[in-house]
Amino acid sequence: MFSMFKRIPGAMALKLAFAFALASVLAMACSTASTVSNPNQVPSTSAASNTGSIGMNLVTPNGTQLFAVTWSLTGSGGAPSYPGGTVNISDAGIAGNVEFVVGGIAATGMGQSYTMTITGYDTNNDPCSGTSAPFGVVADADTYVLLSVTCVVATDAATATINNTGSVQVDAAINYVQQDAFACPGISSVSILPALGEVGGPPLALAVTTIGGDVPPTFVWSTNAPAGSLTSTTGASTVFECLATGTWQITAQAEELEVPIGSDADVNVCQGVAYTTITALANCDPQCTTASQCPSVGTTCEPTACIGGLCVPQSAPEGTPCTDAGANEICNGIGSCVPFTFDVVRIGNPAGAALGVAAAPVFIEQRNVTDGGLASPPIALPPSAPGGANQAFVETGTALGVGLNRSTDGHTLSLVGYAADAGTGNPANNASAPAVVALVGASGTVDTSTVVPSASFNTLNALRSAVSADGGAFWVSGSGATPTGGVWYVQYGTARTGAQLSPTNVRTVGIFGGQLYGTGETASGGAPELFTVGSGVPTSGTQALTALSGLPTSVGAGTVSPWQFVLLDMVPSIPGLDTLYIANDTAVAGDSGVPMGIQRWSLNTAGTSWSLTATLELLNGTTQVGFRGLTGINVGGTATLIASTAETANRVAVFTDDAVSSPWAGTVSVVVAAPAGGVEYFRGIALSPH
Repeated sequence: MFSMFKRIPGAMALKLAFAFALASVLAMACSTASTVSNPNQVPSTSAASNTGSIGMNLVTPNGTQLFAVTWSLTGSGGAPSYPGGTVNISDAGIAGNVEFVVGGIAATGMGQSYTMTITGYDTNNDPCSGTSAPFGVVADADTYVLLSVTCVVATDAATATINNTGSVQVDAAINYVQQDAFACPGISSVSILPALGEVGGPPLALAVTTIGGDVPPTFVWSTNAPAGSLTSTTGASTVFECLATGTWQITAQAEELEVPIGSDADVNVCQGVAYTTITALANCDPQCTTASQCPSVGTTCEPTACIGGLCVPQSAPEGTPCTDAGANEICNGIGSCVPFTFDVVRIGNPAGAALGVAAAPVFIEQRNVTDGGLASPPIALPPSAPGGANQAFVETGTALGVGLNRSTDGHTLSLVGYAADAGTGNPANNASAPAVVALVGASGTVDTSTVVPSASFNTLNALRSAVSADGGAFWVSGSGATPTGGVWYVQYGTARTGAQLSPTNVRTVGIFGGQLYGTGETASGGAPELFTVGSGVPTSGTQALTALSGLPTSVGAGTVSPWQFVLLDMVPSIPGLDTLYIANDTAVAGDSGVPMGIQRWSLNTAGTSWSLTATLELLNGTTQVGFRGLTGINVGGTATLIASTAETANRVAVFTDDAVSSPWAGTVSVVVAAPAGGVEYFRGIALSPH
């Protein structure tokens, strides 16, 4: 094919005709289970790889020539575009061949086409360009494109008279060159090691193998696992953690693919369709199906359970005997074995005088359940104001009941008393001695900064007990002739006004199973023997005092006299708290025939009503003894109860009970006794904090 051109001045242009041969793309599908096509490549059934070459011979008079052209392809209708490259044209005026190969051009489908653009400069630095008509590329065939290149000549007097002619010969013969194929860029495979993982075990190593391309693709990993996690989401490798049993889909997707398009001779043509997205399955087996398949962890206080296929350490319930630890130790409910101890309120000093109604010092003693011996030195509450926010803390020397409670989180003890100096007159009749709550930590720290002004809780009453959930607030109980007794909610801190929840006279309060309970005051009557205070642990508003079904709905003269109490879960067949123990210091004659001692009430199997099933008794000679302080815990299926008696020279006794025998068939032993002479008394009792 020949085309003539001439250089003319002004607006006329010089046209040059080229013929290009475009080699079609040749592709072979990779043998894989799952692929996503590279949009720049099309499969082929041929295994051959051919490229075309073009011979050019360009001669122009007077030294005018094109010395280089740059080509590019623009796709439309979904066909890709290619940036192309530069073709050098040398040896001006001398016949010669210039070869270049255009390979890896995707064949066009329906509605798709390419447009080729040529740009460059001639030796006079005139810009030259040309664009072909749209054309298609057929797989396994050669495509020829004809386009015209126009070099624009500047209009000036110097060139107006030039009139040169010449000829250009373009040799469009196609030379076929056999090339070695190479894999298309992208992902060739994904690996998961080990192939089978274990929930909670070592993570699975994920990796992809890349092929082709000058620059490896970057990747984004994803998973459909709701109970598995990838430690990273980018890169050629990552790890997958098995958080639950199952088979999870893991996907690696190439974010960037570089398709090589050669502009120099003998450039490889991309062959084979690589993965741009690849999916594999991560298998996660359970660690266990039963607890027996799990290794032992720690002591009996931290056994391992099989939960959701995982071996998970669990804290044994508080009171579980420590069979693999020292003697007389129990689990504390948070995974450790601790000595089995209790704390008791002691009013008075063995070296002091006999107690009366005057303000008396208060101590907290921690003692061993087995023998009553002191487990640590007694903790003295401040007998006079120590300065700062803390206040003095005393009790009336002959106070009948001073309730002691452990917080529901198990960390602190609380009790209520009077902010007055020891030795002063009866603090219960002193309007200037406000109520003060003592907070005692497991390490023995004492905080008496929570003061309730008498305008809120009139201390011209008998203060009885205080209980807390976590030391941040308190529920305080008391009794008296004024309407400012009853049950109060008081936040931790100084000068709190508090909120009265009930004006009814109440003895002791306690929290069990997230519910606030109380016992009735017999001096004024009206309240049930044991009742709930509203629902849950109320903090405001007037709350109803509702008797537990089956228990007396009121107490007073001639009835039982309830003090501290404890609710336990003793019967496996009944969910929740099913056994109630109440310290009672009065015998009821007549039809009721209720003796003094510790009442045991049992919940029926329907969970709707309670019945008195036994009384745990202690004799002083031949006389039954009443009780006021009480705490207890389930120790390996047996209730262990610690109680302080209502005797003048009172004692502390430890009971055991199987929670079902009627009459009671357990044991009792006195572990500590107050000295004679009334110089000290044991009152409220609680399990030791931890």
